[in-house]
Amino acid sequence: MTLAVDELTNREAASGIWLGVLLIALVIAAVRSASLRSSAGGVIRAFFAWKIQFVFALYFTYVTAVVLIAARLGLWHFGLLKDTLIITITLGVPMVFRAPEVKSGATFTKRLLVEVVGLSALLVFYLNLRSLALWVELLVQPLLAFILMLAAVANLKSDTRKLTGPLQFTAGIIGLFLLANTTVQLAQGWRSVDSRATIETFVLGIALPLLLLPLIYVIAFSTRLETILTILPFHNGKRPPPLRVRVALFLGLHFSARNAAQFHGRWLSELAGATKFGQARRTMRDYRASVRSEATAERLRVARLTEYAGVYGTDDAGLTLDRREFAATKDTLDFLWSMQLGWYRNRLQHFKADMLDVLGDTTKRGLPAESGIELVVSADKQAWRAHRRTPSGLVFGVGGATQPGDERSLLDEWRYVGSDPPMGFAGGGRRGWLNWTRGDDHPEWSHPDRK
Repeated sequence: MTLAVDELTNREAASGIWLGVLLIALVIAAVRSASLRSSAGGVIRAFFAWKIQFVFALYFTYVTAVVLIAARLGLWHFGLLKDTLIITITLGVPMVFRAPEVKSGATFTKRLLVEVVGLSALLVFYLNLRSLALWVELLVQPLLAFILMLAAVANLKSDTRKLTGPLQFTAGIIGLFLLANTTVQLAQGWRSVDSRATIETFVLGIALPLLLLPLIYVIAFSTRLETILTILPFHNGKRPPPLRVRVALFLGLHFSARNAAQFHGRWLSELAGATKFGQARRTMRDYRASVRSEATAERLRVARLTEYAGVYGTDDAGLTLDRREFAATKDTLDFLWSMQLGWYRNRLQHFKADMLDVLGDTTKRGLPAESGIELVVSADKQAWRAHRRTPSGLVFGVGGATQPGDERSLLDEWRYVGSDPPMGFAGGGRRGWLNWTRGDDHPEWSHPDRK
């Protein structure tokens, strides 16, 4: 058994140095700025809240137990301590923070597998087998981070998005340099490579994150359950549900993160109104049946998307067969309408011409990076429209307009569907526009393209 802990590589040392520099800079800035000092104090107080501390105590206790069991089985030794600590802090802690976002155990597991054994993860592992001289690492790391941050910021606005490609290309050149350096160093000193230590580190980087999955799942489910229990009283005159109803909720969720994540809407009201254990159990049974039904409908929807991709025409109900990107398009346009409404009411009483820049990365909403959304605001900034052509050729649009003497008109969401982009702004009987807020809607818009 190895008794010595591996020394930090130059890359790890450089990262530690820059982290220390950043922390010192933040402390100095907080000392000099009262507002920053107040904000930092709020963050620190939030971090040391007992719930947060309990979760972290549970997390580090769990990691310690996993390591001790592995050591007892001969699968871990003290020489892996450095890599264990790095994985525990840099990968495990962010996993804990992301636990409340988990909506499905299967989805989270797949994403974690990509993170630890995907192509990017394997490339990072390979690059870390050899590092540059310390002074070179100290220069390269902030330079690469700066370029990547510039690329991310440039991608947020349409007028700077053209810089994203050159910046990413520059970052790629630096990556190729690091790749070549690692390859050359390994080729020159392959006899000095400790293959056993390398394999142990590689296996640790995969096994430890996967062994954290049960704990992350428990945290995710518990967080969702706590959220439900917090919201329930607001659906029952601010009266907390009886213990028997809470027990029925816990049992009825079947310890499923997916069930807990989707428990909202009318189900909150139905459960909050329950007074008996049997009544609450029936509500939860109906809820699980609804979740299964929606999951089946979603599978059918995805299968239909594949089956009719590129197929021209409509079905018996007159709906377009090829519905690729319909859901993402409608969702994004709806969100744009909400953003314009909020801007108008909370800002300067006019619509915003560059709202697409505020919208930012549309890939998060299921659209390509170049979304194809076109937005136009009238000269007086009291009307606006946005539209997007989907792969099938159908154009969806959304818009708003204020009418003198009609304060309610600001709340009207106008929707458009057509084979061509809309002409003119919403309202006034213009072709293709319907006022969804007041009860009119297009069948293509109202069709549930997403569960």
